[in-house]
Amino acid sequence: MKRRLQGIVMFMVMALSMVTVSAAGESVDDAYVVNITDVSHQELTEGREYKIQMTVENAEWLDWRDMYFKLDFGSAPIYVIDSNDGYYLEYFNGKESYTLEYNVKVGEGASGDCKATMTVNGISESLKDMNVTKEIYFHVNEAQSNMNFYGEVENDTVLKSDELTEMNVILSAEGIGKMSNISLTVDSDNSGLAIQDGFQFDQVMFTDGVYTAPIKVKAFDSLESGFYTLLLTLNYNEEGNINKTFEEVVEVIVEVDNDDSVDVKDVTIAPISVSDSSLYVGQTATLSTAITNHSDESIDELIVSLDYSDAVVPRSQDTVVLHDLASGASENVAFTVEATDDASTRNYSLGIKVSNDDVSKQLFAGVYVYNDEDDEDENVSEPKLMITNYSTGADKLFAGESFDLSLTIMNTNKNMTINNIKITVAEETSGTTSKVFVPYGISSSVYVDALAPKEEVEVDLSYMILDQAEGDIYNLSVTYDYEDVDANGYEDSESLTIPVYQVPELTISDVAFGSVLDSGFTIEADFYNTGKIDIDNMMVDVELEGYNTNNSNYYVGTFESGRTDTYDVDIVGTKPDSLSGKLVFTYDDTFGAQVEVVKEFTIGTGTGASGAVGSNAGNTSTNAAGADTVSGKAAGAGSGQGARGGVELPDGVTQEQVREAMQSGLLTMEDMQAGDFSALTGSTGFLGMDTMTVAIVGGIAVLVLAVSVIGIRKRKAGKVE
Repeated sequence: MKRRLQGIVMFMVMALSMVTVSAAGESVDDAYVVNITDVSHQELTEGREYKIQMTVENAEWLDWRDMYFKLDFGSAPIYVIDSNDGYYLEYFNGKESYTLEYNVKVGEGASGDCKATMTVNGISESLKDMNVTKEIYFHVNEAQSNMNFYGEVENDTVLKSDELTEMNVILSAEGIGKMSNISLTVDSDNSGLAIQDGFQFDQVMFTDGVYTAPIKVKAFDSLESGFYTLLLTLNYNEEGNINKTFEEVVEVIVEVDNDDSVDVKDVTIAPISVSDSSLYVGQTATLSTAITNHSDESIDELIVSLDYSDAVVPRSQDTVVLHDLASGASENVAFTVEATDDASTRNYSLGIKVSNDDVSKQLFAGVYVYNDEDDEDENVSEPKLMITNYSTGADKLFAGESFDLSLTIMNTNKNMTINNIKITVAEETSGTTSKVFVPYGISSSVYVDALAPKEEVEVDLSYMILDQAEGDIYNLSVTYDYEDVDANGYEDSESLTIPVYQVPELTISDVAFGSVLDSGFTIEADFYNTGKIDIDNMMVDVELEGYNTNNSNYYVGTFESGRTDTYDVDIVGTKPDSLSGKLVFTYDDTFGAQVEVVKEFTIGTGTGASGAVGSNAGNTSTNAAGADTVSGKAAGAGSGQGARGGVELPDGVTQEQVREAMQSGLLTMEDMQAGDFSALTGSTGFLGMDTMTVAIVGGIAVLVLAVSVIGIRKRKAGKVE
């Protein structure tokens, strides 16, 4: 969990004392007034140095000379560190004003309210003396750390119920401070997790900003399967930042697998979509996802709840109850949240949890909150850059495609311009993963000469996703190198999450009549996984008008890459000369969302597969056996009418022969896709390609096959302006 610790700057109304003026040896009739205004940094922090500026004004028309302005904080541990603690002006003419500047260091123990005294001495042209005393009030905050910390479990180790599990917790430190005397304590916010044999680390050393803590954790049997929090408490000193021990608590999420619970894979939470991932205080965002029941039975009651903090709170119901969620069904849920005044400028984690007596699972998403009242001190001492919005130009990104990444980056400082900005986008990888994003066309670094306070810049980069990329959520790091107005250098970074989908490819042969039975007849079709990934939770069914079937619903389960299978169904009644219907294939995509593929058919003497009317999308081809190959992804739409006719196998070759040849290895999938049946007939031939149509039913992409002219379309990501 990433925390951003930022200072607060508030401008307070300056209280000034009554002005006392005395003239040497005579009574003064007029009050000679010196005004002090525009005092900077009346909100201070222990251990820091400030350049305090203020304006002094001669409020009268009387001219003065030999003026001396001395600033003194009295007994407060705040020191004017200039060699000259006062300012001398030879002339101070009527109605003139000057800016004074004092370098001040705030020492330890100065927290709270304090006042400084400004003594003003001078002499008028008529030799009258001035002795004016002003009081300026300040507030001092306790010292703040210059460090940020993040934590994660190495290799996403899962805790098994009632077992002692050894795991490594990786801590990362970022900031400008130099730490010493570091100690670490590991605890949990749940009594069902116990840290054993080494929860205290007294000699912690960060190497290149990283420390690995080996711990042993036991999850008691009372814990349900789900996600829980480890609390890592760091205590440390910072060199050059007063003699004080800082304490920081880092939250790390761990997963518990309780064998007594229903497998959490039976219910999936689709990746959480956030309508606006960057919020200012008072703004709202909507978190939405889809809950899918993958078990064999209906779930009577499923509770979907929002996990939140006081900083980002719900503005809708925080709990939704789903009733009678059928096997294989999905339900969309959404929660609206608002950033409150309690939020600091940092990232907050929000969770969506599903649970009932048997099922428990949780998924998290991040919302970055920016609080205008939380950054004044940082606005002077340490400028910041922040991503306020980003887009990939497409709802879904698929392996093998290119996409345009658009970033909107803002200088969050209200007062300071940031110069010489280098922005670098790089993929975050570990030792077990390889890169999947390749910069396309231009460099992955961008230079910006300057950003004024609150100014934004849009950065556009293009990438290609490698074909072999697995369906997963990947991280891109955005690193900033920049300078402030005094040419001081800074480094900072943020992370983006990019979901990538691997396209499943399902090849379906023509439907054919099978055997004649005592009570009816059968129809059958072969189907093949010709893609690079397994297809999960597959089910096949048939839709016919005027006929009843026996056990038409065939559950395939996991359909491995390269595997072939046959769907055959008994139909009650007399075999007709021709028969029309639909084969319906359903399966889950990379992230658990359900996809439906429909193959319309007409079989009988002189007929083939029927066309379909709809929006063309995705990639479909017909192999030499008359099979439709489906690339299961939806894209843009265009109107079209499917053609009739179908494609026949070579003379003398039946579907049964093709099936047996593939099972024996005589005929390969590559042979079929190339139209090469020489192993069976001694000749080859190319028999055409198909397109596919897409409809949206209840938020689920429905892919409808239709035989048509040769046409392969590739989905191209468009840039979102």
